[in-house]
Amino acid sequence: RMGSSIFSYLMGYEDPRLSVYFLPMDGNASYGVEAFDGKTYQAVPAGHANAQNDIYKSCSKPNIQSGTPTYWLRASEVYFLRAEAALVWEGFGSADSWYKQGIDMSFQENGVTDPVDDYMNSNLSPRAYVFSHYQYGQTLSAPCETTAKFEGTTEQKLEKIMIQKWIALFPNGQEAWTEWRRTGYPKLNQVQTNRGQGVTREGGIRRMVYPVSFYQSAEDRANYEEALKLLGGLDKDKATTQLWWDCKNKIY
Repeated sequence: RMGSSIFSYLMGYEDPRLSVYFLPMDGNASYGVEAFDGKTYQAVPAGHANAQNDIYKSCSKPNIQSGTPTYWLRASEVYFLRAEAALVWEGFGSADSWYKQGIDMSFQENGVTDPVDDYMNSNLSPRAYVFSHYQYGQTLSAPCETTAKFEGTTEQKLEKIMIQKWIALFPNGQEAWTEWRRTGYPKLNQVQTNRGQGVTREGGIRRMVYPVSFYQSAEDRANYEEALKLLGGLDKDKATTQLWWDCKNKIY
């Protein structure tokens, strides 16, 4: 089902990709939220502890059909990569221009014809997540107050690039998770119930641990131990260990 973080960004920005990415709610549950397109959507908070009941079954499903293609790399992602490069180094063109082209290309990739200038120049920002239910109701603050306008400091512009890249990456969750770990953006709602071993709600999972099958034979064990040395030691096969590229903000 739709997650509360992408709910906050798409609903807050009145993003025309909302109905492309997600289906309206099943039925007319009272805890749905009417969006700017007149349809009702609802999301599920991350790491909730209510999996034993059916409360979230009617929440918005991803709009993915049997014939929906998957993508490893889309043109919009390349534009955002170029925007980030231009933000940091000379000779890579205009970060502003690449940023706009990234959003525009994502619109095109998803069949959206809304004017990209209207989207970029609005003062809209992510909204709070509200789940109005008599027993499981809750409200989560908006992850940030960042608009889509490409203005501010270099760091603020980086956040805008990464927010729009994250939105454009849907439903490529692996790549979105990687970019969040690498840059710290976009800001996301924290998990509600943390059941990770050593993992914090702020830092989240930084890597997947190696499966047992990776060190069953003597040869596999030698390769496994060599890999752990590259991670920093034999005790580093943890979900909290940051990889070499995950170095902007050392959390652990």
